Amino acid sequence: MSLFNNGRSWIGIVLSLSLLPLVSHAQECLSNVERSTPTSRFTLHDDGTATDNRTGRTWRRCNEGETWNRSTKACVGAYKTYTWKDALLHVKALNAAGRGNPVGNWTTEVLEASPDTEWRLPNIKELRSIIEVTCVEPSVNLAVFPTTPVTVASTKPDNYPLYWSSSPAKDKEREAAWAIYFSDLPTNAINGESSEWNRKDTRLEQNGKLLIRLVRD
Repeated sequence: MSLFNNGRSWIGIVLSLSLLPLVSHAQECLSNVERSTPTSRFTLHDDGTATDNRTGRTWRRCNEGETWNRSTKACVGAYKTYTWKDALLHVKALNAAGRGNPVGNWTTEVLEASPDTEWRLPNIKELRSIIEVTCVEPSVNLAVFPTTPVTVASTKPDNYPLYWSSSPAKDKEREAAWAIYFSDLPTNAINGESSEWNRKDTRLEQNGKLLIRLVRD
């Protein structure tokens, strides 16, 4: 993978990406500064979803692969990673299953959706809308999205968990799509900056596999 620092953001193209066990970090936030995504902006539902009252979008609070436990009100299990194509297929299968069949601890009422409210990959602007600009490690409201990873164990400084968006990206050499990380990077790079990642590189089993967080209208 290569990264380019343009002074304000980090842009990268994936050549290989392997997600390893997470490194534990404590979130840090600026004090006495108004939050960009305060918890009051969201309506937290018992079914493990959160409605952003500013945008009207409803998010799944857990990463895909995890399940929402109604009793403990927490995400349980381990997140999964997907290629861009597999992420789209996963969403299609999830919506099909939701039309009458519960999946894990996600109830039918969560998964059932009419055609205009089905779960989908968010576009890059929607992903950016949930960045918490006053916090790092991660740059997200953990009261709303409690299991957002920060980084991965690696000797390479550029191995950060990223989330796919549905937004394709122009690239002359490969098919690509935009992804985003909710972390921080060295030299004060902007939190939550988006990056362009290869979505079709299959030379290694783990290539191009990123996390996904789903949204619906």
